[in-house]
Amino acid sequence: MKIRVLIEIAKKIAQNAVIFIAILTIYSTIIYYFYALNLTGVFLSVILSIISIIYLNKSTLIQPQVKKETFVSAISSDNKSGRLGKINITIYLIFLVASGLELWLGRSDTAFISPWEKINHLFFFFYAISSLTLIITIFNKDVNKKIKLLLISSYYFLSLAVAIIVYKINYGFDPFIHQAAMEVIDKAGFILPKTPYYLGQYGLIISLHKLFGISIYILNKFLVPVLATAILPQLIYRLFNIFKEAPENSKNISLMGTLLTLAFSLPLFIISTPQNLSYIFLIAAIIYGLTEKKPTKAIIFSVATAAIHPISGIPALIWSLWLLLKYKRQYLNKLTNSLINTLIIVAGAIILPLILLITSGEKINKFSFNQNAITAPLKETFSLSMVGKENWILNLTYFIQNNKSLLIFIMVIAGIILFYKKYQNYLNKEAVYIWKGLIFISASLIIAFILSSQISFQQLIIYEQSGYANRIIIIGIIFLMPFLALAINSLLIKIIDLKEKNIKIIWIILGIIFLITSLYLAYPRFDRYYNSRGYSTSKFDLEAVSQIDNQTKNNYIVLANQQVSAAALKLLGFNHYYQSKQGPIYFYPIPTGGPLYQHYLDMVYQKPDRETMQAAMNLVGVNEAYLVINKYWNSSAKIVEAAKLTADDWKTIENGEITIFKYIR
Repeated sequence: MKIRVLIEIAKKIAQNAVIFIAILTIYSTIIYYFYALNLTGVFLSVILSIISIIYLNKSTLIQPQVKKETFVSAISSDNKSGRLGKINITIYLIFLVASGLELWLGRSDTAFISPWEKINHLFFFFYAISSLTLIITIFNKDVNKKIKLLLISSYYFLSLAVAIIVYKINYGFDPFIHQAAMEVIDKAGFILPKTPYYLGQYGLIISLHKLFGISIYILNKFLVPVLATAILPQLIYRLFNIFKEAPENSKNISLMGTLLTLAFSLPLFIISTPQNLSYIFLIAAIIYGLTEKKPTKAIIFSVATAAIHPISGIPALIWSLWLLLKYKRQYLNKLTNSLINTLIIVAGAIILPLILLITSGEKINKFSFNQNAITAPLKETFSLSMVGKENWILNLTYFIQNNKSLLIFIMVIAGIILFYKKYQNYLNKEAVYIWKGLIFISASLIIAFILSSQISFQQLIIYEQSGYANRIIIIGIIFLMPFLALAINSLLIKIIDLKEKNIKIIWIILGIIFLITSLYLAYPRFDRYYNSRGYSTSKFDLEAVSQIDNQTKNNYIVLANQQVSAAALKLLGFNHYYQSKQGPIYFYPIPTGGPLYQHYLDMVYQKPDRETMQAAMNLVGVNEAYLVINKYWNSSAKIVEAAKLTADDWKTIENGEITIFKYIR
């Protein structure tokens, strides 16, 4: 009897896996903040999540799950058309696997700028064929819808997995910081100070780590791409399914629309950071708010979003308030209703800039009018940018890239016009109110962007100043995504209705080109048009960190670039902080706007002299310091020769890939 009960509970969790993850994120955040995420904390989080799932299902606060068709039953068809569908699927899978194999063969732990440097060009041929066969399969009427969605998910995962596969050590810088923090939490149950942000991702990963024994490194690397693959195709297809104007083959149009919409989202989900994870939960909150009669799921995902990152979480919570107000509108007079709506929108415009001010504290100088921060995105969006005279592939790729913002803007505006002219006629008053909320919240986010772009962050170097404000723009676009989907849906209907087959073929070719260029542009690039500049953390960086740490027992600091600092976080964690007049300082330069990084820039861009190194040592009160120069750094040969004249000792790694200089006071 007990076994049956446990089986039923397991089935409930499996049926509600996505909502379970969101609830677990919320509970683990609360328990971590007020207690700790040791075994007891994780146990409490899981038990509370299970109880909540059971309660939500029994109380019908969430819509009951429809019995899902199994993979086997979906593909079991003995007729000839069914076999043709299976042939399409087989060809698609062969080329998709071939694409994945090319990625695997390109794996590297050396320093490189772009993954495309390491991958054979055959990858793009295989990817193009898999794109074509996927489109053919989508419009094959004899292939089950569930299978089509599964194929789209597999395609989406491969598109998101390029960095996961090619970068052996890890991609980016932030994942190293978050992994180091989670390693401390795993051992101690918490890390100080307990900040009210990022906890959602930390809580989810630590809980999964302790429950299933999966390493934090693997979870931290795969979390966002895997969750995006598991959640977004289903959700976006669900969004397309609510459009009422589609013709007879509406399911195929919805599937194709899902594929194209996902292509727009690739840059957001190729790396696991709290911000990117929050985007997934925000999209879930928005789509559930549009497609479910009850706001329960939307509210749960909004709260989970806030637990992960406040920049996404504040608009998500405002979205929840908008949904809740829908049920109270009938009890309010027109003036009161308008006043509440206005307050919600004003809150959306003001709270985010205030949060940035409060969380950064004294490190923010002040508001200072920065016209360029406002006009630059406008110029980028509204100027039709042409390209040069390189090969036609690069010309076409960067024509799409340079005008992608304009394309999104045009399609969103088209979607809004379609909504007001046509689509709202299919909806009741409550649904129209919800859709209008997307526009109002996006408008408030534009104001929030303008205000936030005027804040000067003292701890960030100049090219990172606009980072926080630009995230608000992304969130605004996410809120407008349903209108983008509406425009895509309408465009696909018009293409399907075309009688000329040749024009349809041209549209298919354009669709494949869009999918391929979206993939290429989602990752760092090093070509004749663009240089992403940032190198990956390499095995040589890890070796340098290891050698420095092993050769001394004294307290020391290291002046190095961001990639070497990431290697230090990976190998040595957060156990090396010094107290100074400027607050706690890590013994490698993080963040890039910190005082040690400025000393590093002085050493490499001015001259590597003892005075600069002694100033760095004085900052934290140590008598031993190291300078690390990577071979790929600009003018590295000149820097190395100059540093040899001032350093007490020096040595190289891997035939000069890295040179380490030692300074003793």
